[in-house]
Amino acid sequence: MPLRLFSLLFFTLILSACSVSQVAKAKYQKNFAFSQLKTYRLMERDSKFSEFQNINHILRNNIELALEQQLDKQGLSYLAEETTDVIVSYYVIDGNFKQLTRYDKGVNFCRFCDSFYYSTSGQKNLPMQRGSLVVDLIDTKTKRSVWRSVYPLKAKVKDNSMQVKEKLDSAVSMMFDQFPKT
Repeated sequence: MPLRLFSLLFFTLILSACSVSQVAKAKYQKNFAFSQLKTYRLMERDSKFSEFQNINHILRNNIELALEQQLDKQGLSYLAEETTDVIVSYYVIDGNFKQLTRYDKGVNFCRFCDSFYYSTSGQKNLPMQRGSLVVDLIDTKTKRSVWRSVYPLKAKVKDNSMQVKEKLDSAVSMMFDQFPKT
């Protein structure tokens, strides 16, 4: 009987560990005036980032729609002009970390010196794993990422478009839960 009870307890523990939802991680520059943000625009699709970000248009549309919805909830307005406060950029990690390094350089985010950024999770480094979505807010004045969040999408090849959209919406929502309010 004790062995059976132990097995049941162990199985319950494993199941509960698997069902715990993951928290999005974020880092940002403390000295940036997030409370002053009013406008944003998305990184242009014909930018240099699109060259090495090999994702289809449907996924891009879903990511951008989810980003726009969350930024609207943050009180920011979309403005398709150069004069916006921040540029929103994103990257889906496909396992090619050379490409991720190129992306980091393009948004001026230094993963090796990110200890200068404030971490919402207390972690020194953000977890960069295959299948994760990376979102950056880039200050238009300094051309430097001032906020970055990472979250594993957990999208599967067999997922239909609605399932992928739901995972993206959920991921982006959790990511912007880490956005500095002041």
